[in-house]
Amino acid sequence: MKKDRKTSFYVMLILFALYAAALLYLTLLGRSANTGLSITEHFGIRGNLVPLRTVTRQIKALLAHKYSLSIFLINVLGNLAAFAPLALFLPYFFGKCRNFFVFFAVTSAVIISVEALQLIAKVGSFDVDDYILNIAGASLLFLILTPYRRKQKTDTVNANEKSNTL
Repeated sequence: MKKDRKTSFYVMLILFALYAAALLYLTLLGRSANTGLSITEHFGIRGNLVPLRTVTRQIKALLAHKYSLSIFLINVLGNLAAFAPLALFLPYFFGKCRNFFVFFAVTSAVIISVEALQLIAKVGSFDVDDYILNIAGASLLFLILTPYRRKQKTDTVNANEKSNTL
């Protein structure tokens, strides 16, 4: 039984490392920087602090046939999915993150850090809409996985009680 747990831990660790590398590439390393601009200028072009401004603009452009549906879906679904794996990894590696509010706070800090790094590196955009979609995707998956975590914990407790009575 102990060997299975150790194997599961290493599999999860490898999966987390692959996820982190992919996220790092997609958000920072795989993009070209606006090296000729100051951070303030970059923010002026690629920044947004007004909630849902970017999504609303994209929907209006989409309805006016001035924006591609595929690009819109990639943006929205990509942002929803980008940090969703944290709903699996954080509670697995850090027990305190099984509490939704702790998970939400830690995930928010991670997302805001990535957004800030994009601003500092002058790659991508610093957009509150990205944060909203990122945290919504991660929170939704967290809530979907919560009953399974509870069942797994109950199964572990029951297995331990059975082994103690034998």
